[in-house]
Amino acid sequence: MHSICSGPPMTPIRRCPSEIRCSVAAYPPGLYPLGQTLWMSLHDWHLINGDAGFVGLQNFGDLLADGDFWNALASTLSLFLLSTVPQLLLALGLAAVLNTGLRARVFWRAGGSTGTPGRPVGTSGC
Repeated sequence: MHSICSGPPMTPIRRCPSEIRCSVAAYPPGLYPLGQTLWMSLHDWHLINGDAGFVGLQNFGDLLADGDFWNALASTLSLFLLSTVPQLLLALGLAAVLNTGLRARVFWRAGGSTGTPGRPVGTSGC
């Protein structure tokens, strides 16, 4: 039986110092939005007037007591379960079929990706 993982063991990838520096430099710009979101979640924040004072975890308590939040959460979970899970299972099954000794395997594999280049054009409104 042929295995994809057959062969000599792979050696760990050595990172050069410039790659490490670039990776570390990419994190601080992403920390500001996270910190700002945390700060705003702990304050009574008005869209026009801005900060109206510290309220702590009261915003989270209000959220958990709101029926609309639970309705939105249920809608989100049902959308995930009814669309994402079946699509994933279908994609895994199709990938398993395409990985067998199928005739014209390259044709079928290429056919699966033909819609990808057209998506940006189709959604641009041209």
